[in-house]
Parts: sequence; structure tokens; C-alpha cells
Amino acid sequence: MAILHRLLFFLVIGLLCAGTFALTLEFLGAGSYTQSEFFEEQVRRAQQGDVRAQYSLGHSYFNGEGVPKDYREAAKWLTELEENMTTAQIAEAQRLTREFKPKKQPTRKASEKYTG
Repeated sequence: MAILHRLLFFLVIGLLCAGTFALTLEFLGAGSYTQSEFFEEQVRRAQQGDVRAQYSLGHSYFNGEGVPKDYREAAKWLTELEENMTTAQIAEAQRLTREFKPKKQPTRKASEKYTG
């Protein structure tokens, strides 16, 4: 359960940062760049403390989007992100995590699962 809360916490952080898509458009809109140039720019920005870039890299490594899946690298960037958040942002993410209630999926009888 602690792992689920940690992952949910980072999801909420992502929603609070919510500029990853805008960052991508901003960079790609500035000219004609390759995926590797964009990735290098993300790393440069993340190393300078840009929380949107840190989230983007953590998310990319966690899901294997554009890079091989690497949970250690994902944890590195997401931890870096958490360290650069303000106290208010962390408190808000923790509050939203605590309040999160997953939707219950309707259960089906075992006989229904295998008959269609």
C-alpha cells in the first residue's frame, strides 16, 4: 500500500506540474529538433532544477517512453523533483493523495468471466 501511495503522490505531483506538455510544445515549436536533442534539452533543464523537466524524465523512464524502462533513473528524477517542490506544493500533493479514492470496479461472477 505504501508503494501505491508513493506512486499516486508522484502522479499528483505531475498534475501539479502539468506543464510537461507545454514544455514539449515550447521546445519543439522553437525549431526543428530531433528526439535526442529534445531529450538532451530535458536533461539540461532538469539538472538546472526545472520541475517540469524532472517530472517528464521521471515519467519517461518509469514508463519506458522514448527511453528504456529504468526504475532507478525514474526514482532519481522524481526524487529530485520532490526536493525542488515548495512546501505548499508538497502539502497539496500529500492532501490529494490522502483524499484519493479509487473507483470500485463492478465485480463479475467467475462463471461470467469465462463465458463472455
